[in-house]
Amino acid sequence: MSVNANIDAVGNADPAVVTRLNAVRLLAVLCVGVGYGSTMAIGPGTAEWLAHLGYDPSWFGLNVLFLLSGFMAWRSVSEGRTGLTYLRSRARRTLPALALYTLAVASVLYPLLCNPERLDADGIGMLLLYVTKTVTLVSPGGVMPGALDEQPYMCLLQGTVWTLRWGAVLHLGTLVLHRVTAGRTKHLLIAAAGSVAAYWVAASLFAGGQIDALEPVTPALRFSYPWLLGASVFALRHRLPRTGAGWGIVALLLMGLAGLHHEFAGWSPLIDVLATSSWASVALALLHTRARWLRGWPPLALPVYLGLWPVAQTLLYLVPTLSVTGLILLTLAVSVGLAATVYWVSSGVFRPPAASQLKRPRTA
Repeated sequence: MSVNANIDAVGNADPAVVTRLNAVRLLAVLCVGVGYGSTMAIGPGTAEWLAHLGYDPSWFGLNVLFLLSGFMAWRSVSEGRTGLTYLRSRARRTLPALALYTLAVASVLYPLLCNPERLDADGIGMLLLYVTKTVTLVSPGGVMPGALDEQPYMCLLQGTVWTLRWGAVLHLGTLVLHRVTAGRTKHLLIAAAGSVAAYWVAASLFAGGQIDALEPVTPALRFSYPWLLGASVFALRHRLPRTGAGWGIVALLLMGLAGLHHEFAGWSPLIDVLATSSWASVALALLHTRARWLRGWPPLALPVYLGLWPVAQTLLYLVPTLSVTGLILLTLAVSVGLAATVYWVSSGVFRPPAASQLKRPRTA
């Protein structure tokens, strides 16, 4: 799976691929930010900038993030990290940042943007409940009455974090699937194919207004198929392209098929699957490229992702005349700056002491 090295003896992915993961994830998050920022001041129901084949860039960006997460999740369980060990590692990667950003929204942004009458005893109780439900992923990203009531996206100060609950569900599902199938690739591929088929059927029925009851489960089906496709990519890593050029060719072929389907066969969820797979192939091409500028990036994707929505909403509140281009650029710049600051501070606080700073035991 490397550009010049294959898979090592124990089956782990080439470390050079993993070193580019932070960069590729961040690029996907920035695409999500461009999409959100392009419609934030207009309101829902408007196509985002760079929309294509009937879908927004934020849609494809989220799908690519879930595919990459599925890739890494199956890598982890294949290397023996299962059960509580696996869940603790995922919780440590996600919950501290989620808690930090949620507390900042509740304690800093909400008082700034809310109706002052909301800051009474009932309002404080509502904020505590909001923080608890968000950090525990019971109901992340819910409405906060009294904040931004006049904005197109009323009350949503953390409009992206709802996806984290589906990520947690899929991490649990990965453990169950790996245990039930004993890690067999054949069974994983059957599950991936089944998830694509289930999404196709559910999305077609929902789009046709035939089964409104499917709306609550559609996100689960939408995110499960790229997740399982990502897991399948890792499972089939010996048989798939191992160079950036190879994955680039795959990306072009898949996007071409999606375009032909869109032009000559009309709409169907297959366009989503093909285009998502194409953009995921671009991400995999970047993971397998020789480009050194992608290597060794800090893990900023999650904090940037958490900051996109509150930063954009605050900027709109403070400067309501801000142009769409200005909103996008400022949102990305401020979100990345905040994420880098959080990473730098946390690294300084939690970094273990250097060997030279450790006290040596006394000798007799």
